[in-house]
Amino acid sequence: MAYIFLDESGVHKSSGLSCVALVFIETSDREFLDSEIIRIESEMNIKEFHWADYGWNIREKFLKKIIRLNFNLKAVIFKNPFLEEDYGKAMGFLIEKTEIGILVIDGKKPSHYKSKYKKFLRSKGVYLKKLITGNDRAYPLLRLADFCAGLIRSHHEDPSDTKKNGLYHLLASKISIIISE
Repeated sequence: MAYIFLDESGVHKSSGLSCVALVFIETSDREFLDSEIIRIESEMNIKEFHWADYGWNIREKFLKKIIRLNFNLKAVIFKNPFLEEDYGKAMGFLIEKTEIGILVIDGKKPSHYKSKYKKFLRSKGVYLKKLITGNDRAYPLLRLADFCAGLIRSHHEDPSDTKKNGLYHLLASKISIIISE
């Protein structure tokens, strides 16, 4: 059964790029990965990792530790402005499983938003056991999704930046699909 943690980066901007990243955890040991994220943060002496809160040196150290974890990543890059319908497009591109244990979406969302997701997934033949919204404090794997979305968006906005490029290429080994709209 798959566990999916969704986060996005740059969707609030009126120009540039947005990234919707789905981090697929295809293991029954989701708790192990959560504890590994917490252990890495503790080892690095940082609070809950959030892309916007740290500079490139911390981001690089974090990446070098999380890259060893067992996860697969899929992402869609959109040009801004990002529309709510773009979430449905992203899901259509990225979700291949027909059975999903839990889909956790970062941030507080209204109930009609969750209903749209569920309806869309059902229309694609996807059985979703549980869809919840949450914050990255409660779900360490959302912090992983936040990192991936931030790095992918940042790289695609400026692929000539050698620091971003180097980190992106480290992460690329985890990316199974990347689509640019």
